[in-house]
Amino acid sequence: MNMNVDERELLNSIKKDDVEYLQKSFESKDITKFSFSIDLKIYDPVLQDQPPIISVAAFFGAVKCLNYLIECGLSLLSLDNKSRSIQYFSVAGGNIQVIKILSSSGLEFSEYTHLAAGLGKLSLLQFLINDLNCDPTTTDALGSILLHNVAIGGDVKTADWLIKSNFIDINSRDLQGIPLFEFK
Repeated sequence: MNMNVDERELLNSIKKDDVEYLQKSFESKDITKFSFSIDLKIYDPVLQDQPPIISVAAFFGAVKCLNYLIECGLSLLSLDNKSRSIQYFSVAGGNIQVIKILSSSGLEFSEYTHLAAGLGKLSLLQFLINDLNCDPTTTDALGSILLHNVAIGGDVKTADWLIKSNFIDINSRDLQGIPLFEFK
């Protein structure tokens, strides 16, 4: 629902974490009913499936905007058209402060360590494992361990950290029986 808001300007204000623009744009409108009608993938491919405005704020690391949207009562459980959660967008965006806010609101991030690993977001992966106690030995839907996802993403520093941490079996195989060192 557009609500006569300049959506491009709204998106730019969220990217700049300009909470005043956000507040002014919705001062007499119900922000909980807002959804973008413009194609957001031109700004970033991660945003291609109409994420809720709160997920957009999480992706761009817009802490002030995120807090405002939470205060306005936007649901942290809203999904995009591919059923991706705010946790997905916050990990894809990589802002640890956003993840702290969402975690303190009761959201769980255990399923998103593989995304952080595949994107090569080492400091975020370390935060998820060390501070939020996400299990580094889990497998994803394909049976891949974190190191498989790092191999796909190609980040050497993240791979090195995982190997040196000694909680990963470097000889493990995914559900198709493919060993880690055959990933390309």
